[in-house]
Amino acid sequence: MKNQIKGTVFLLLAAILWGASFVFQNEGAEIIDPIAFNGLRSLLGSLALLPVIAVLGIVNKKKGNVKKPSKEETKNLLLGGLLCVILELGTSTFKEPRPCKPRLP
Repeated sequence: MKNQIKGTVFLLLAAILWGASFVFQNEGAEIIDPIAFNGLRSLLGSLALLPVIAVLGIVNKKKGNVKKPSKEETKNLLLGGLLCVILELGTSTFKEPRPCKPRLP
């Protein structure tokens, strides 16, 4: 029962954050262009995940689940990550085209 309540709270929190993000996205679209906005959004998302990565690294190191990847695995991971970034930025930039508004001084 405790896990069910915990899960419900996390789902409610995710729904609130997701719903509030539309307000911030609309306000942000008025201030900066879509490409800069998506780049900044991706950067902030990446920075938010850094503590999660660090904690998981510490937990896995304590459990002894750490394996150093080979050069081939490292190359594939970096290439796949770069491809994912390019595709994510491209699709999020062009999925909702907005008409360009002239900026007044």
